[in-house]
Amino acid sequence: MKYENPYRDLTPLEAIRERCLWCKNTLNNVKMCQRKLCPLYPFRFGKEPKRTGKGAAL
Repeated sequence: MKYENPYRDLTPLEAIRERCLWCKNTLNNVKMCQRKLCPLYPFRFGKEPKRTGKGAAL
C-alpha cells in the first residue's frame, strides 16, 4: 500500500496551517494555542512572521 501525502497540493504555509488545525481540532483552539516551543507556532495562521506588507498573508 502506497502512502499518499494529504498535503501534496498545498504550499508550505498552507500545510502548516492544516497541521495546526489537525493538532488543535478547531480554529479557536489554534488561536489559543500555548505550545510556544512548537517550531510551527509562529506560522500557525498561514503567515510568515518576519514578512510584512503586500503578500504577507496567504
